[in-house]
Amino acid sequence: MSRAPCGSPVGREPGPDRAGELLHLDGVRSPVHLFDAYAMANMRLCSAVVSGTTKSLGNATMSRNCAPHMAATIAILQPTLCIVQGVEVHKSLTAIMSRRREITPYLVRARIAGVDTLVDAFTHPSAMRLTDHWGRLTSVPYLHGTVAPTIRTARRWLQQQS
Repeated sequence: MSRAPCGSPVGREPGPDRAGELLHLDGVRSPVHLFDAYAMANMRLCSAVVSGTTKSLGNATMSRNCAPHMAATIAILQPTLCIVQGVEVHKSLTAIMSRRREITPYLVRARIAGVDTLVDAFTHPSAMRLTDHWGRLTSVPYLHGTVAPTIRTARRWLQQQS
């Protein structure tokens, strides 16, 4: 990771360019795609959708039932930063957090399954509210006014701790 503070977990501002998705890692000859350089886990290990659509019918019971599996995943991976996408997912994850300490409205330091980690909590990138939608668009205010500054703060905080 780059030491320069910026908006993404890898040290760059968000942008539309494919080259910006590639990481040049020490000791690795070829660039590595960003999605191959981090772990991703879903809070819910199952899904429920409206027949013929992609509309989720996920609910609190499903999240509650999957919470022990998420805790085990975090215990194994021991992440320094968890980026949570979705308000309901964050609520479910909060139930297995302890020692919560707010750093900003979107960033907390917490212990999950014995692991001290930072947790960034954002809307889901495909949130239907236009003001909170940030998945496919790089020019939206939520991405530049909430997501990027919060990740910059998390990176600075982690750098200060090391």
